[in-house]
Amino acid sequence: MPRLFQFFLFSLLLPFLAQGQDPFSGELSLEEPAGATVIPEASVVEPGDYFRVAFKLNLKPHYHAYYKNPGTLGMAPSVEWELPEGFTAGELVFPIPEAIKSSATGAEAISYGYEGQITFLAQIDPSADIEAGKDYTIKGVFNWQECDATCIQGDQEFSFTVQTGQETVFLEQHEELFSNAAKMVSQDNSA
Repeated sequence: MPRLFQFFLFSLLLPFLAQGQDPFSGELSLEEPAGATVIPEASVVEPGDYFRVAFKLNLKPHYHAYYKNPGTLGMAPSVEWELPEGFTAGELVFPIPEAIKSSATGAEAISYGYEGQITFLAQIDPSADIEAGKDYTIKGVFNWQECDATCIQGDQEFSFTVQTGQETVFLEQHEELFSNAAKMVSQDNSA
């Protein structure tokens, strides 16, 4: 087989192999990924205080997303932030995962992740010396991989505005979401 043809064939198969899919199984997924909802915890934040952002996935039946250390296969969710000057974002915080058995590659494999509805958290810290009474726009892209027999890459662009003020004002309608998500987080989130 000529080298150019081998290279062409390999470049066609590489995206499927990287996702742990069998490109010859006839089960290539053209489905859209689940949507993600991005929810800020506060509308106003005191300079030097913090607030959290929730990234909520509602996965389709039989699909799963991955933990930060997924195991044999999978890609963990991540966030690409665009933060205004004076703001920093902490690491994405993962809930305690479940063991998930898969045979998508033809061999039985165990991964760690989630099914159904799951919420990830991240903390945003504005510095103590940013200007009070000003609106700041937080932007970014939340990325994830969800798999069943095949895998789908998902990404959700987001943008929201938070104002700086004399005290942090939390959004009451999201209080239960953040409380429940915090209870699901491993006490040792370093693994």
